[in-house]
Amino acid sequence: MKILLSVPNISEGRNLEVVEQVAEAVRRTPRVKL
Repeated sequence: MKILLSVPNISEGRNLEVVEQVAEAVRRTPRVKL
């Protein structure tokens, strides 16, 4: 198993709608856990 840790740098980090859209894109990615 390979592990990659990442900290996103989102300029709209205070906008919860944008953060949720990014999180949902990660959740839809196969074999990726958030």
